[in-house]
Amino acid sequence: MGRRAGKTSGVGDVVVLAALLGLAGGVVVPTTYGEVNGVELPTSFIGGAVFDRIYTFKGIPYAAPPVGDLRWRPPQDPAGWTGVRDAAQFGARCPQVVEMPFPPGSPLYELSGPFRSNSSSEDCLFLNVYTPNVASTADLPVMVWLHGGGLAIGSADTYPAEIPTSLNNVVMVTINYRLGNLGFLPTRDAETDGNVALMDMAKALQWVQANIRNFGGDPDRVTIFGQSGGAWGVSLLVMSPETRGLYRRAISQSGVAGLGASRRGDTAKTENLAASLNCPMDSFDDMMSCLRSKPAHDLLELDAPVPIVGGSFLPDADDLWDIMYKKQVNEVDYLLGTMDGEFSYGLLAAVPQVTADGLDRTVFEEILPAQLNFIAAQFPDGNVDNIVQPVIDQYMNPDSDDPIYTRDRFIQLMTDYRFTATTVLMAQAVAAHDTARVYQYEFQHHTTSVSPERPPYAKADHGDDLFYMFGIPLLRDDTGASWKYSFTQEERDLSLDMMAYWVNFAANGDPSDFTGAARMRDLVTWPRYMTSSQSYLKLDVTSSADVKIRESNMKFWNEEVPRLMGKDVIAVGDDFVVSTTHGDVRGSEFLTSSVVGNALFDRVFTFKGIPYAAPPVGDLRWRPPQDPAGWTGVRDVTEFGARCPQVEYPLPHPIYGEVLGSGGIASSEDCLFLNVYTPNVSDTANLPVMVWIHGGAWYFGSSSTYPAEIPTSLNNVVMVTINYRLGNLGFLPTLDDDAPGNFGLLDAIKALEWVQSNIQNFGGDPDRVTIFGESAGGWSVSLLVMSPMATGLFHRAISQSGVAGVPVAQKGDITLTQNLALSLNCSTDSYDDMMSCLRGLPSEDFLTLMAWPVVIDGRFLLQSPWDLMNHKFINRVDYLLGTNNDEFGLLLSVDFPFIDADGMTRAEFETNLPIPLQTIADQYWGGSVNTILQPVIDQYLDPAMADDPIYLRDQFQQLLMDAFYAAPTVMMAKAESGMLAVAWEASSRVYQYELQHSASVFSFRPPYVGVDHGDDLFFLFGIPLLCDDKGSYWKYSFTQEERDLSLDMMAYWVNFATNGDPNDSTGAARMRDMVNWPRFMTSSQSYLKLDVTSSADVKLRESNMKFWNEEVPRLMGKHVHSNRASHGTRETSCSLSVLAFTFLVFYLLA
Repeated sequence: MGRRAGKTSGVGDVVVLAALLGLAGGVVVPTTYGEVNGVELPTSFIGGAVFDRIYTFKGIPYAAPPVGDLRWRPPQDPAGWTGVRDAAQFGARCPQVVEMPFPPGSPLYELSGPFRSNSSSEDCLFLNVYTPNVASTADLPVMVWLHGGGLAIGSADTYPAEIPTSLNNVVMVTINYRLGNLGFLPTRDAETDGNVALMDMAKALQWVQANIRNFGGDPDRVTIFGQSGGAWGVSLLVMSPETRGLYRRAISQSGVAGLGASRRGDTAKTENLAASLNCPMDSFDDMMSCLRSKPAHDLLELDAPVPIVGGSFLPDADDLWDIMYKKQVNEVDYLLGTMDGEFSYGLLAAVPQVTADGLDRTVFEEILPAQLNFIAAQFPDGNVDNIVQPVIDQYMNPDSDDPIYTRDRFIQLMTDYRFTATTVLMAQAVAAHDTARVYQYEFQHHTTSVSPERPPYAKADHGDDLFYMFGIPLLRDDTGASWKYSFTQEERDLSLDMMAYWVNFAANGDPSDFTGAARMRDLVTWPRYMTSSQSYLKLDVTSSADVKIRESNMKFWNEEVPRLMGKDVIAVGDDFVVSTTHGDVRGSEFLTSSVVGNALFDRVFTFKGIPYAAPPVGDLRWRPPQDPAGWTGVRDVTEFGARCPQVEYPLPHPIYGEVLGSGGIASSEDCLFLNVYTPNVSDTANLPVMVWIHGGAWYFGSSSTYPAEIPTSLNNVVMVTINYRLGNLGFLPTLDDDAPGNFGLLDAIKALEWVQSNIQNFGGDPDRVTIFGESAGGWSVSLLVMSPMATGLFHRAISQSGVAGVPVAQKGDITLTQNLALSLNCSTDSYDDMMSCLRGLPSEDFLTLMAWPVVIDGRFLLQSPWDLMNHKFINRVDYLLGTNNDEFGLLLSVDFPFIDADGMTRAEFETNLPIPLQTIADQYWGGSVNTILQPVIDQYLDPAMADDPIYLRDQFQQLLMDAFYAAPTVMMAKAESGMLAVAWEASSRVYQYELQHSASVFSFRPPYVGVDHGDDLFFLFGIPLLCDDKGSYWKYSFTQEERDLSLDMMAYWVNFATNGDPNDSTGAARMRDMVNWPRFMTSSQSYLKLDVTSSADVKLRESNMKFWNEEVPRLMGKHVHSNRASHGTRETSCSLSVLAFTFLVFYLLA
């Protein structure tokens, strides 16, 4: 619907000058509830106005009147109207205990004509729009003003938004919201909990999103801003997950919500009010019904309103300080600051002991405890007596009794603790989000011309910024005798500067960026606030930048005082420095509030790119890993280290790269780094430790691929992810006695040694280390379980979709190495010369697509993996292991192009079957694939269905799944569970699973694909718990059942890492009602069908497992041991098949 001209209408008082204005007409704009007729306002009364006229729309209802049963209810949609609603006058103010907040004769009193002439009513949920352009295509930035008044008094009609609108290319909106007890009375209603005033603000923002484009505004560039109590409101909205997406930026002037809060369900204040009004107390419903019938003014008190945490609007926390400290805030651009003398005049009136003659030192110490009441409200569990003397020590020179000095220090400490410190804490909280741009200021200009009665010691007082923000210095001198205050030219320039900074920020997220501005100003560049530099702007007639505002005082209020009040505080700036055996490291924070749903830890500490070994370059290529060089000072570990050199593996769908991609990390041989993720850096935390070994066929992959921040934030656990050498650089056989191969596995050992030496400093327990990995990482885990070199370095193990039934080479067999050397023109006549030549080549020359054997070297590996499992010659550890139910469903079957929705022919089945079976034959030296070909066909094909292409396809994939995944997993489970216990050791606890749920996000797959190779990673790393509103990159959604499955899987894994039993939640951060997971015993062979509805079963595909683990080895000439414990003997060696290795890469691993 278009806009049309409206009849001329009086606007009432805009400011006291409004009577002098001639109004030229009106304009009609549609809204979701009906059309409104605004006023076209000339701007001749404003000096330097950019726009000759603006349009004002006042008293627009954004919610229904909150009266009767709607009192203390969430705001409801207003009733629509037919015809055109007149929007020329302000709506009623909300009921409040003080009808006029400004003293007669003050400048703000003079400017509050509409407020003084307006009445109050509970029907007060109105907003006002001021715009220079009503074209729906104007797309101007929008600024929504929340008025001040301690959330107890004030009104939208007090602030002359016409002035900044006429001076800047911006749409402004001012709103009313419920105040005092009518806006914040605690209730037991699950839908409100008591924060109805905050819900009013959110409702107004919803109106803005739905309608502001019709008034020339851009709903994608909405900035909320406010001063004093309005700034509190802004900060509370920034804390609320309910307001995400309703605004993009925020500005808090002289106020961040470091005030008292009550917990959800605490209705003591409500009950006290009801008792004072003679309401019945026996029934809460009857009591509320009585209160809802009382006149509004009977309910108003002078007490400060108290927001409610832990309910439907604000996050679950002990108090508002916790929310800021834990950075449980929305990721938005934020501009915030204070005056340099917030308590130097207006607010100081409440302390009559302070005079022009100063403040007596004895009186200072007598009144101080009462003045620290905000601290008591912030930290209700603490004792203010604990901080009185520390405050005195922080601010006072013990040798000074000068009353002038004492007065000035009192004013400073009140400004710092009531305003500046919480502003810095909030700046730190928001700036910790990578994409949030934060700007801090301190307003330092003392405006004497408008308050000549102020004493000379007063600085920029609470509220002075309003004159400049609303352009009062720009009012023309010749507009009438009623405006009796004059400003200097410098102050007029400061007003223009302040408005430009604010509007630039609203438009572009940077106060120095004039893109799209209506006027250009030569402004001092305002530096961005970062958690390290803590830059801020000294806003004055001559502005300048500085860093770390009153750093000592800020640390005192934000760190020392909370500690004294019983909070567990980590120092800002030094909070992430941890000592290691090679030097100190400084990490960073990962904030979970806007990323992970249902997070238990609002932040986790991350330490990325810590070197655990020296770079394996030059002569250290194909050598065992060495200790890294130490360092002095503090090493920054906020970024991942390089990936190890590798082939880039094509992923079958974008979802894999978006969730589990490398993140653009470069590769280098200097790659032996690990990363630590922890919810607690206390060296007494003693949390279980889980060390992740990535998959990727031992020829690609990286620790940086896996978002360990998510499971860390959801569970009481420390996680470590490691890099290790890959491909030829990690597994090339050599003739060196100390390491004839297995370098990638020796790297894993070295990383585990680092964990044993250092993890306690990161909050971990070195006596509860679990190694876990998937695919090739699962192979590595199983080989570490088999290796005597790894004994004592870990206590539990988890293998997902991979146990090392892999080809091996005997020590001294360097056929692969010689072939590689010849292909790179290195002579093989002399071994030393050959290795010297190979060590001199660039790493890129070794990124060939091969498979690599594990070398039976007599140190890391004593026998072949099959023999070690068969003889149960392995480390005694608790072991959890399993597979997905369709490992060859899609990801690993990409090189079988004949597998598709139509199935496969019998000829395709029999022609291609020998290729994977050759790998089986190569596990048993001297065996022939022909020996097992027909038995495999007989085991898997029913002659009656042998020509059904769908049946053939499904059975082909099933036999591959069983042969390469399920059967080795069952064999390893039997080996570990069959270990005989000795007197001083408990027997190993083993748990087997099969994941049977295919996530809904994989709808792009053919319908015959089940739970594919790698699907478990999404659940284990908490991907379903990612918040939908994190950003546009996350466009895949999971069901609630899948979110629950992710939580269950993580809980099982962490319980196992903690206690050796996936069912034992002792010490867990959260309790889950999960199906009991039975222990795997060699007799029962119980396992868990892991699904959205899990269940237990026994003997996974028993016939097939016996076939691969008993019949096939016998056919290949192996002696299969019974399930009793044994220490076994070594087998003889033979050469390996390169063809089998190549198949292993293409068809087994991802």
